[in-house]
Amino acid sequence: MKGKKLGLITFMALFLLAASFFHYDGFKSRADADVKTNEDQQDQISSKEISDNNELIKENIQIEDASGEDETEIVKTDIDDSESQLEKVESSKETNKEAELSKEELSKSDVKTEKAKDVFKYAGEVYVSLMNDDRYKDMIAVAKQNNAKLYTIPSSDLFLIAKDGEVICQMSTGIIGAIPEYSHLIADLSSDEFLGLEDNLKFVKDTGATVTVELKSDITYAVYERDKKIVFSY
Repeated sequence: MKGKKLGLITFMALFLLAASFFHYDGFKSRADADVKTNEDQQDQISSKEISDNNELIKENIQIEDASGEDETEIVKTDIDDSESQLEKVESSKETNKEAELSKEELSKSDVKTEKAKDVFKYAGEVYVSLMNDDRYKDMIAVAKQNNAKLYTIPSSDLFLIAKDGEVICQMSTGIIGAIPEYSHLIADLSSDEFLGLEDNLKFVKDTGATVTVELKSDITYAVYERDKKIVFSY
């Protein structure tokens, strides 16, 4: 009896041991399966996240590239505009500088021309010498006889004879005036048709009277004194 109990106990112990082994192995297998399943799911999630991240990065890169191109285009345009404005300013400066130089050169040229022409300034006007102009050779001869020079205002009928910086005679159409010391210039510059002119000039110079002469219906002249000058008009 005792031997049967020992055998029964031994059998039960072996049975329980086997059952425990199979139970543990089954649990372990399920655990391994669960772990593997979780790892697969994590791998899938990680792969999806990486893929999504890659797509997002690509989109960001494209956006940044596009933005960079726009900024580059804007910056380039701004630079081109700035350079264009700078060129205009520099061009304007050069133009103004050239204009100033031209103005200065013209001024210097006018001074040289004025000196070369032998001008005479009188009553706010500038008279130029006619001493080398053959069109006025008779008047030039009268000026030379008195060691003087003949001048005129260009494009006018105003003339004068100056000596040692002093105006000694002035003339225009229909009238001649001279300082008393050079009143004889009036006769020298006038036509011979004015008969008695020399005598009348001397008379007016000595007396200060006014003389009017009528030679013909179309020839009349007068001699008188005005502003310390002897004047002859016709």
